[in-house]
Amino acid sequence: MTKAPSPAAADEAAEGGFGRRRVLLGGVVGCCLLSLALHLVGIRWGLPFLYHADEPLNFSVMQHMLKNQDPNPHFFAYPSLFLYIGALFEAGYVAVCRVLGTMHGFADLPELDVPIMGSGYTAMPAAFLTVRLMSVACGVATVAVAYRIGRLVSPGVYVGLVSALFVAVSPSVLADSRFITPEGLLTLVTTCSLWFALRALRSGRTLDYVFAAVLAGLAASVKYNGALVGIAVCLAGVLRDRSRAVRNPWLYLAPVIAIASFVLTTPFAVLDHTAFWKALLHEHKHYSTGHTGAEGNTLAFYASYLLSQEGPLALCVVPAAALGLALRNARVTVLAGYCATYFAFINTFVVRNGRTIVPMVPALLVMAAWFVCQCGLWLSSLAARKVAPGAVRVPIALGCVALLVAAPLRTSVAQSRELTWADNRDLARVWVEANVPAQSRIAIQNYSCYVDRHRYRVKPLPDITKMRPGAIPKAGDYLILSGGEFTRFVLDPTRYARELAIYQGLFDSLPLLARFQDARRGDEVRIYRTRPD
Repeated sequence: MTKAPSPAAADEAAEGGFGRRRVLLGGVVGCCLLSLALHLVGIRWGLPFLYHADEPLNFSVMQHMLKNQDPNPHFFAYPSLFLYIGALFEAGYVAVCRVLGTMHGFADLPELDVPIMGSGYTAMPAAFLTVRLMSVACGVATVAVAYRIGRLVSPGVYVGLVSALFVAVSPSVLADSRFITPEGLLTLVTTCSLWFALRALRSGRTLDYVFAAVLAGLAASVKYNGALVGIAVCLAGVLRDRSRAVRNPWLYLAPVIAIASFVLTTPFAVLDHTAFWKALLHEHKHYSTGHTGAEGNTLAFYASYLLSQEGPLALCVVPAAALGLALRNARVTVLAGYCATYFAFINTFVVRNGRTIVPMVPALLVMAAWFVCQCGLWLSSLAARKVAPGAVRVPIALGCVALLVAAPLRTSVAQSRELTWADNRDLARVWVEANVPAQSRIAIQNYSCYVDRHRYRVKPLPDITKMRPGAIPKAGDYLILSGGEFTRFVLDPTRYARELAIYQGLFDSLPLLARFQDARRGDEVRIYRTRPD
């Protein structure tokens, strides 16, 4: 009786000789270079001005740890691993500057000037850019890991290469993996944990279980919702041993290893446990009770988000999961089980936003790649029976993949290009500097243009809906309103009728001096005069 080849042997056979391996390597490298190119376009967005809501706070926490020589971030809205790695990149930048003689140490790092959220300035944009590149490296590395997962899901190279291509052009993966936010690192670490979980499912090796569990703990240490990837580790153990799974020690050791990994990389969850639990409970309350403009209808929101970002690929996920179960493909089942659990979890909260779903997107795209390749095999078999030559079948298969990639690639290219254009807030800032006299009193909202506090007297107005309407025009000689604030209320006019009335009253009563509203250039900005000339 002939012994069936192992998956590893099948993979080697599929790779063929040296020449084919070079072509394979070229394909993977090509996907990574494509991802890198998409990431780098617009990497300098805004700089030296800071328009991202979260980047300045995250960067400041990293910088203060370095300047104060204090490993406690004193900030637990996120766990600490992302902050520590970002601080290492910033320390590397300082080290290079010391060698070049342009800096003496961490004390030379200038503080960010952030008058209000979503509006700031950095005197050292290169330091900021260095930490952004950390996220870029994570986004590109995720492409390579997706290739390895695809190779595990199906012997041969096609699913792996298609998986890498799908992740490389994904607007969801691209969106946050070039800013100083934890999503890029979280997506990479989560995807790595899935890779080792699938390796453990195939081999049952101790090291694979250990690495999968350690990475699950690290994912939780990047962002709390990353802990859910531990489901894949346990599911891999169950599917490997089935009825004997209760005797698999890794079902019990994996959670212990993951917790230890979390504590080692977020040590002040224990050492400063009071502040840690206070912040954790605050985040839970925030996501459970609501955030204006990002609340309710979570299922419809996430479904429409995936469709708008990934295009037809998002439609492949459900049939991929069903086909994986029908064919008893345990590896697809692990991916589907993780995605279903994670998706159900994020739908239990009131608050929803696109970046929350990103950690599961590479797994979804690998499933889509597997489904597309399965359909390709079926169509190829059908064409063979119809005596269609191979020279025709291959271009048809490549054309189908190209059609599926076209929509997300077009979205990614458009998003990247828009980051290279002057933002509405850039245009508004230039207008203010050219038309508003120095030392004028200017009241600004979140997400409005940057106003130099050395030149003007700036009054931040974080939430004008909590002020008396008559007090708002008295806050400054000029009032700068941002669409990032007032358009949130338009999404639910019934719930926010009072807030909309406040804004409408300002729109109707104050003279409008300038308005910047090109939708491709970010949030709308309106500049009003509150005092007669």
